[in-house]
Amino acid sequence: MRPSVITARSTVTDFLDSWGMTLEELGDLMPAIRPSDTLLLTGSVNGGLAHRNSVLDMLLIGSGTRPSTTGAALATSASYTLGVGRSVQVRFFATEALEQIATTTSRFDEALYEPAALARIPRLYEDTRLLLHEVRVGYGLLNPSIAQAWREALRADRLHCYLAVLHLMRHRARLRSALSYAIDGDAETTQWMIKESVEELLALVLAAAQETNPRKRWHLRLLRNKEAIVGQVSVSRLVAALCTWRHNIPEYLDEVVALSDDMIALSARLCPEIAGVLDME
Repeated sequence: MRPSVITARSTVTDFLDSWGMTLEELGDLMPAIRPSDTLLLTGSVNGGLAHRNSVLDMLLIGSGTRPSTTGAALATSASYTLGVGRSVQVRFFATEALEQIATTTSRFDEALYEPAALARIPRLYEDTRLLLHEVRVGYGLLNPSIAQAWREALRADRLHCYLAVLHLMRHRARLRSALSYAIDGDAETTQWMIKESVEELLALVLAAAQETNPRKRWHLRLLRNKEAIVGQVSVSRLVAALCTWRHNIPEYLDEVVALSDDMIALSARLCPEIAGVLDME
């Protein structure tokens, strides 16, 4: 069993304890699905980010039509209640749409290992990155072998490498903009772009440490969770750069430039696949 699956089971089990329910009992409450479909536990509960009143998120992957004479399309999501304070949100994603995404993710390795292909790195919107993250780390409640097959088809094991490259490129672009606005004397825009560059730098470090959750609201908490890998000093520097308001903009910019160099070097050690981007500049 993969370490991420063991972790997912542990965090889900801990949450279900607050509901007075076991994982097996939850599975028994779920309606039967087709052998070709899979149901995954996802969201904040699966990621260890939930509180006792959190909604339990699930992802159902299956054919885009119902197995009935009507052939009516499935709803994109549905909400259920398993008792007082036990809310479940199920999102549906059609296999046909996932197959299209798999065509895009098949270009990951080309973009990572062929410098000429970096300009054509697949562009994935946040909702697609979230879906890939959920497939990558979600706990297969029903038909887990189908979930694993989708992880392989979508190259979900490479998602952290893709995100590291993406956030490295975004960070550098925003830091260059900050330096340009500073030269022009636009202090407010400089500070804004510095903050955005640090957000991307934080996302880069997380991706290099194999954390692929795209939701920025969780990034500081996830960074704390990765302290053993990233290091306490690096965590403290990133948090200070992002959360402390600075009035001395030139000093702040110098601090972030130095932080950028150190965090990129750290990320390259954790994720050597970003070397192609580093070699471009």
